[in-house]
Amino acid sequence: MITPPATSLVRIRKENGFVVGAGFLIDNEQHLLTCAHVVARACNCDPYQYETPQATILLDSPFLKSERLLKARVVFWQPIQDDGSGDIAGLELLDDLPIGSEAVSFAPAEYLWDHDFRVYGFPKGDDDGIWATGRLLERQGTGWIQIDDTKTEGFAVVEGFSGGPVWDIQLEGVVGMVVTASRRLEAKTAFAIPLDVLAEAWPLLKTTLHQRQRQYLFVSACPDDIDYVMGLSAELTKSEITVWHEQHLPGGNHTDLQKRVQQAIRAAQVVVLALSPQTSSWQIVREHLRLADLYSRRLIQVWVSADEPPAHLFPSSALQTAWVDTRTTPHEVVLQAIKSNLSQQRTITGLLDPFSVEELPWVPRNPYKGLRAFREDDKDDFFGRDDLVSELLTDIEKMLAVEPSAENQGRFLTLIGPSGSGKSSVVMAGLLPQLKQGSKLIHSEQWVYL
Repeated sequence: MITPPATSLVRIRKENGFVVGAGFLIDNEQHLLTCAHVVARACNCDPYQYETPQATILLDSPFLKSERLLKARVVFWQPIQDDGSGDIAGLELLDDLPIGSEAVSFAPAEYLWDHDFRVYGFPKGDDDGIWATGRLLERQGTGWIQIDDTKTEGFAVVEGFSGGPVWDIQLEGVVGMVVTASRRLEAKTAFAIPLDVLAEAWPLLKTTLHQRQRQYLFVSACPDDIDYVMGLSAELTKSEITVWHEQHLPGGNHTDLQKRVQQAIRAAQVVVLALSPQTSSWQIVREHLRLADLYSRRLIQVWVSADEPPAHLFPSSALQTAWVDTRTTPHEVVLQAIKSNLSQQRTITGLLDPFSVEELPWVPRNPYKGLRAFREDDKDDFFGRDDLVSELLTDIEKMLAVEPSAENQGRFLTLIGPSGSGKSSVVMAGLLPQLKQGSKLIHSEQWVYL
């Protein structure tokens, strides 16, 4: 049995057969995704050039037999940018793929911290390829995801893995593409371009993700109702919906059950709460509800008992809550209601109690930027650097107050500091807004800013 995402993988080669990197099939229309620098190595062009390469790209599958090398052309090209971002290329096959080839399963997710992953690549001397595993961390300045090798044995992601799909073991799908590895051997660190960045760059991929987006559901219930949960899971799985519950949680190396439950609820689009007279006595269900509220997950409460439901069940502050009574609602309609909530289309009229659906009249704005730098649009959230901004404005004013001469040519102001100390934030959200307002330096609002 071939392990996902192996059936979608391709090995990209130079004209002389030398392996330069990986790529993967993204749809059933012969489209592939890889890195611009992999394509550049294959056709001996510049990965920074803006012109789309016209050369034919040669490739094959490392897992599926093919009698000859396949040909592809470049249909999307985003070269490496000055800040290191970009580096994305889309290919279209000119030949038929080997029998057994399948497009990858995507797993778009907003939170990947501490998820386990696997990826296949072709480091120097391993043209047949090797698997590497590790842990996903958080995004860094370019929007890329940092991935670390946490093993004491086995392979790390190194040069030769570029263009490979990053398979999230918990979410059972691809969450990004390997783009670069650290050149420091002791670091055992690499980076991946996440799906949202890839999709924003290539409209075809964005459409594909919308059409083939994975759906995740978490079912909470007390042990007395496990039979209903198992039956519901079996039915929904037939519709290619990933269903998690206490007896079936995301995979990975975490032995901490609470950690795996937390990851499952955070990844799920909807939480289904199976209710019966015994439910309220179980603390584990209350913990599931707490996590659902914490991550603002949509909640569907399903009464699964033949008894009359009590007047008051679990209160929930979830953004959206729906109520379904299986005594009066056919099973097929219950399934359809869950599917409709997953797709965010409430098409089952009369099923959801309108008084139980609580919509926020506005979407709260998150002022915290995480590891991203503050930008000019974030100036209202930026504070704590007033003294430094004033000092920079004073330095600029002094430089402009004198005519440049042989002794005084200082009209270049440099801001120096360690990585992550906030240099970009000070300039973009502190200094530039002040200059563009013209309130500190006369006529600075009329300057041209590049």
